[in-house]
Amino acid sequence: MERHAYRELVDWKVSSDRKPLILRGARHCGKTYLLKQFGSREFDNVVYCDFESISGLRGIFKGYFHPKLILSDLGIISDTRIVPGKTLLILDEIQGCDDAILSLRYFREQFPDLHIVCACSYLHSPGVIDDVSEDVSILNLYPMNFREFLEAEGESLSITDASSDPCEGPSSEQSHDHALRLLRDYCVVGGMPEVVESWVTEHDVRKVDELQRRILDDYSETIERCGGKLSERILSVWSSIPTFLSRPNHKFIFRDLKKDGRANDFELSVQWLSDAHLIHRVNQLDRHVFPSAIVDDPGLYKLYLCDIGLLRVMSEQPVNVMLSDSTDHMSYKDGMYENLVVCELDSSDIDGLYYWRDRRYEADLVVRVGDSSIPIDVCFGNACDNESLNAYAKVSGESRSVVMSDRPFTDGDRKIIPFYDVSEVDYRSMIDGDGSSFIMDISEDMWVRDRNSFLLRIPLDKHRMGMSPRCTVVDENADHMPIAIGVLYNGDVVLKSNTVSRGRVIIEESESEMVL
Repeated sequence: MERHAYRELVDWKVSSDRKPLILRGARHCGKTYLLKQFGSREFDNVVYCDFESISGLRGIFKGYFHPKLILSDLGIISDTRIVPGKTLLILDEIQGCDDAILSLRYFREQFPDLHIVCACSYLHSPGVIDDVSEDVSILNLYPMNFREFLEAEGESLSITDASSDPCEGPSSEQSHDHALRLLRDYCVVGGMPEVVESWVTEHDVRKVDELQRRILDDYSETIERCGGKLSERILSVWSSIPTFLSRPNHKFIFRDLKKDGRANDFELSVQWLSDAHLIHRVNQLDRHVFPSAIVDDPGLYKLYLCDIGLLRVMSEQPVNVMLSDSTDHMSYKDGMYENLVVCELDSSDIDGLYYWRDRRYEADLVVRVGDSSIPIDVCFGNACDNESLNAYAKVSGESRSVVMSDRPFTDGDRKIIPFYDVSEVDYRSMIDGDGSSFIMDISEDMWVRDRNSFLLRIPLDKHRMGMSPRCTVVDENADHMPIAIGVLYNGDVVLKSNTVSRGRVIIEESESEMVL
């Protein structure tokens, strides 16, 4: 089965400033298979070293960092000559040896031509990665997302076929319905490669269920073995996530785990699960933050499982509930589809993921794109929460929003994105548009005093919207006097205010002139 991360491994191989690579991801998400596949295709030979199965391997790295001696010993163990540029050295389950992680710094310095990759599922000492952060590259591998699942199934789902305007005709509607049927299969099977492979070859739900329960048993055993004194609380958090996701607001309530429980009581347990890549933690944004998606509250968050198929099994709901398009079991399905969206978003290229709540309003998710953000409402079979999206727009100044839904694609400032296209959306282009606008956040230190006022100048070569652009300013503080806007003869935009302000400026191409 092909993984999209394979392309990133190829890019890493030919990079001129290549560093040792650490591939992180949950157990059973396919790290070992992917690295071996990569090595067999792209290199003359592969040396594979597993810290969990090879006795004495830790001793090779223990207490000293001499890459030449380490390579000599690894060559003896593997009975393979390690040749920089021709050999791929794989260190699997490297989290079991802190010294091996620290040695990567010296491999980079002394053997820059050696291709060395490490697989890591959790860390006994999370801080050890920070010690070598400048000397390694890190790539996250997630369970297979929906697009990878489709490729494994041999399905070719074109975005232009399924995500077209429903007014275009029956073929679009048929493509949309077909995509949703495949998506419901994915919600049952999930993205663990071993499970997907079983489904693709046999299409036996009972075998799928058996493999998923085996993976869940392994996770529980790993928590008990590696969680130390936290094991009981880690298991408590882990096993309760399906229950909280089936509730209306999906909020994690700690007093339901322990009488008078608070976030601080479970912080280390939640962090352990996050470090092991078994959950996605989505923090709540500060209520009145501007620019949006910059400040979050670490004490308030929602938790999601790493894989939609495993969540389905842990929820103990019959398979036919997810395979049906019925609106029965709405609370359960809402939680399932919100978890699906989180998994799909995390597998794509986004800068950060949050949620927002202010009294009775809530944006289910908020995608950070640079200093901008896009609020998301996730809805299955019911109307979207327009009031909350409008409230977020008022607080943040963001005009764009997204509804993730089982409905067909609809364009506009409030896009409707079908669930099957979540990972394929270019969220940055939604902010940047088609190149006909320039958006910049304004901070107090950007203003320059000019007599009795303050000026902020945006040069033409920065906004690139032509000599006579149209300009709009969203001021965070409505009590300020209006900000004057003008365009100089050379195309530079100048803002003038009686005081320093925070906000956002939007510059667009225009035919009209506005010259100071």
